[in-house]
Amino acid sequence: MIGLISGVIGALVTLIPATFAYLNNRSKRNDNIREIATATVISQNERNAERIAKLESDIEALKKRLDHRERETINLETTARKLRLIIYQLNPDVNIDVELKKLD
Repeated sequence: MIGLISGVIGALVTLIPATFAYLNNRSKRNDNIREIATATVISQNERNAERIAKLESDIEALKKRLDHRERETINLETTARKLRLIIYQLNPDVNIDVELKKLD
């Protein structure tokens, strides 16, 4: 009976420190995993912020190009109206829209 009790006590003496060591190592691993995950998320956020800034810059450039093209279109439409007026003044019998459709 004493041998059984001493065996159980010996097993406990061996298992308890081993259990604490295992739990401590596991805790350290979890901390390392958390640190890596946090660093990864921060890195992804930085990359996403850079991508967003690049996209915003691209959007602004496209808006400027669109504004320029819209101004060109307005200028062309104004020029076309002026040309129609000049043609009408030179020859009121000519229907310019019909003549333009013939060119298409």
